[in-house]
Amino acid sequence: MEQLGRRKFLLVLDDIWPNANDEWESFYAPFKNGPKDSMILVTTRSPNVADLVATNNCKPIQLEGLDRDIFWEFFSKCAFGEERPESYPQLQDIGHNIASRLCGSPLAAKTIGRLLNMELTVQHWETVQNSELWELPHRENEILPALQLSYLYLPQELKRCFAFCCMFPKDYSFERDEIVDIWVAEGFVVSSGSTRLEDMGIRYLDDLRSRFLFQTDPKYPNRTRYVMHDLIHDMAQSVSVDECLLMQDLRSRNERRMLYAVRHMSVEVADESLKSGMRGIQDLNKLHSLRFGINFNVEITWFNQLSNILYLSLKGCTVVKLPESIGELNSLRYLDISYSGVQELPEKF
Repeated sequence: MEQLGRRKFLLVLDDIWPNANDEWESFYAPFKNGPKDSMILVTTRSPNVADLVATNNCKPIQLEGLDRDIFWEFFSKCAFGEERPESYPQLQDIGHNIASRLCGSPLAAKTIGRLLNMELTVQHWETVQNSELWELPHRENEILPALQLSYLYLPQELKRCFAFCCMFPKDYSFERDEIVDIWVAEGFVVSSGSTRLEDMGIRYLDDLRSRFLFQTDPKYPNRTRYVMHDLIHDMAQSVSVDECLLMQDLRSRNERRMLYAVRHMSVEVADESLKSGMRGIQDLNKLHSLRFGINFNVEITWFNQLSNILYLSLKGCTVVKLPESIGELNSLRYLDISYSGVQELPEKF
């Protein structure tokens, strides 16, 4: 929230989703009689949310993509890089066709442009142009098929590292060494000669950044922290639907038909009354990763039998003492108890 003057304010709520409908009225109530000329600016991809938050004095504004000519100029710079587009007339024709499907989205221009730039040949560009992914069902002005193309052309080891990250919530700030160490613990990083696994993991991360699948976190300009754009996170979830689960409410659990097959799970259930539904976690013995959100009140019995766990995060959780049974997790390679208040480690451990 930004203070515009001594009395008025500007509050920005970015990318609000439909599941926030029930909470809007209670959130908005204190602001109804706020200082004159104050403003709440809401962005959303849902028309229902836009209608919900609109007031009599302010109707929703539909944001369009970039103008066609401006978009082509930006897209061609992403796709051709330092090369002159005029030197590749055939590629320009293909590029115009691809650009017309990207809804004027700068994010799509960067990701698909980087994909095309990897190989300035007619064969490569036509393969991208003719991909069946363009035909996937999607809403009007949605760029998900375009983003999935950028995933399709990732090397296999990068696909695993990238898809795994959707188990973290949106806007999660990844510290470089943290995420690389987790990838190594999960066995995602492949050794190459005498190069350390950690150094290979940093190369993976740099490669994903160069493809605009990660970006520098603007909140930490002087630190090596990265975030996923919300749409990139959506894409990661779509390609890892059977392996990764971000549980933010119990619907996430109930809607999953193959919960027993999930390998990586992050639990962000906020409502205390819902946490009773977490008792079955210990039966998911195929889990390789389990992460609890900050301030989560962890019950020690939840992970006693998770014999295949490689990565367990209790970061910021409410837990004072780790149970003796954690010493039985023989596969565990990465345990995060930072900011958790843990004061005692079991002797076995």
